[in-house]
Amino acid sequence: MPINIFDRVLKILARNYAARFLQLAFPTTEVYLAGTLENVELALPEQRVDFVHRVVHAGQEYLLHMEFQIEHRAEVPRRMFVYSALLTQQFDLPVITLVLYLQRQAASIPDTYEVRVGSELVNSFTYRTLRLWEYEGAIRRGQYPELAPLLVMLVERPDREILTRERELILAEEDPQRRADLLACAVTIGARYFDKEFLWRFFREEVEMLKGASFIEDWLEEKLEEGLQQGLQQGLQ
Repeated sequence: MPINIFDRVLKILARNYAARFLQLAFPTTEVYLAGTLENVELALPEQRVDFVHRVVHAGQEYLLHMEFQIEHRAEVPRRMFVYSALLTQQFDLPVITLVLYLQRQAASIPDTYEVRVGSELVNSFTYRTLRLWEYEGAIRRGQYPELAPLLVMLVERPDREILTRERELILAEEDPQRRADLLACAVTIGARYFDKEFLWRFFREEVEMLKGASFIEDWLEEKLEEGLQQGLQQGLQ
């Protein structure tokens, strides 16, 4: 899947459901979402962070910076340290850094950037991480239905059954726009694991809903166009 398409999927989830991710990161602390900062550009060439929100705890305002990772990369701790420093300087607010990991992995995931001189620790920056596969069961049970499109990434072996559960959870969303966007997210992420023709057949009954999504992947748009043309031709016959 092209990274820009996948980023668009995550941007939809991070924008619409930031409060849910905040709840997962701070389950016992009252932290409230207060607003969203769109397409924040940092004071570095070609550096942009998309998932920044204003949050409030006990009257103190913070910035919540969310970063999604399919799997851990070695440069992440240093990059989170740099982003936190730049956001703090730019907005003059304390920054909460949250890294969300999507793909199941057995190895431990670091949550600290350290500078050492020999064995002596000189500087340390710690941030919060979420291993979203640990919430697979809760998502399946409907506890976090907004995260349903991620299920195929979180399970060990994606199959038709998990797609069926995703669809059930998404169709329970009452808001038409959010339902359409969640369906588009599910199809887009599903294309990483399933044949596109299979996905088209699987979600065939939801085509009309998908037309209302704020983004549609190119191959899906082509399928929708083909269906429209076939319908027009049948109407002329």
